Amino acid sequence: MKARYRIHLSKKERETLLDWIKTGKRKAQHIQYCHILLNSDESEGRKPPRMTDVADRYQSTARTVERVKKAFCDEGMSLFEAKERKTRSDKKIDARAEAHLIALLCQSPPNDAPRWKLQMLADCLVELEIVESISKMSISKLLKKMNLSPSKKAQYVIPAESSAAFVYQMEKVLDVYERPYDADFPVVCMDESPKQIIDYKQITISDGSRLQDSEYVRLGVAELFVAFEPLAGHREMTIEDDHTTTTWVNFMAAQMDTQYQEAKKVTWVMDNFVTHKPENFYKVFPPAQAKAYVDRMDFVYTPKHGSWLNMAEIQFALVGRDALDKPFKSKKEVEGAVKIWEIAQNQLRKGANWQFTTEKARIKLKKLYPTI
Repeated sequence: MKARYRIHLSKKERETLLDWIKTGKRKAQHIQYCHILLNSDESEGRKPPRMTDVADRYQSTARTVERVKKAFCDEGMSLFEAKERKTRSDKKIDARAEAHLIALLCQSPPNDAPRWKLQMLADCLVELEIVESISKMSISKLLKKMNLSPSKKAQYVIPAESSAAFVYQMEKVLDVYERPYDADFPVVCMDESPKQIIDYKQITISDGSRLQDSEYVRLGVAELFVAFEPLAGHREMTIEDDHTTTTWVNFMAAQMDTQYQEAKKVTWVMDNFVTHKPENFYKVFPPAQAKAYVDRMDFVYTPKHGSWLNMAEIQFALVGRDALDKPFKSKKEVEGAVKIWEIAQNQLRKGANWQFTTEKARIKLKKLYPTI
């Protein structure tokens, strides 16, 4: 590193620094600064050693040596004086900036982004001239202080008051989960979830290099379908173009014709979505074929606002974390990543350690049960 700051100490300054080192009445950090400045002194024709040599001699770094020299050039001997701590009013974020930050979180993010990111919030505050500059780390600390999160939102997951309909459907699902494993009568959880297919614009800068722009292009949505058998530790995942009635029926029929071809009857746990109805088989297959499928299937639905009772959602959380935590440019790329993950999980035979039972529900969710 080439030296940029040159030190010329006066006679009094040298004597003061030497005295501080000799008496040792200064902080260890200040003693280190004294050594750095004395060894960097060019007054009276002195030729200082290289910055790296100074750094090595006093167990420091070249960057620290340069920083101390710069501070001395800017502040002189006041470098060693106690600095007044900054108060809240000295910080970049004041009450006005906090209010603007909350207002931004109440709006949709720019460029049709799926959610606010820390850098987006920092850039917006600068563009609005609320602050001159601010890092995303400062934004993160402020959001934590204010108990806010741009990636989380309050959701209505259980009823706010007692609901006989909810507890009836919940206990029906929980009773199914307590059944022992039986290959002839397997319990399978089914669900579906979208995955955005996006690509990022590429920009060419003056030197010809290509960089990825922060703006992305939405190329569509891939629908992930999963059939998860918790006790067997087996899951089947497919990537579809949509989640229409026909797509759902064909997915279910494919499972019954392959993985559960030998099963006498399969209990399917799923949410009460409009396409998830046994009568829809009659819209896709001839009556005899539709009845043959439906007779071998038993449908158990999670209650409204109770999709968390579906263990298939656990699989989406896992595959999202392990395989789909990055952007994909095509449906084929999503399929490849999901298939690799699915094969690995099936080889492990890793099921779900479900602990929530009807007995526990009657204690933890007591408020949902009607008072008799």
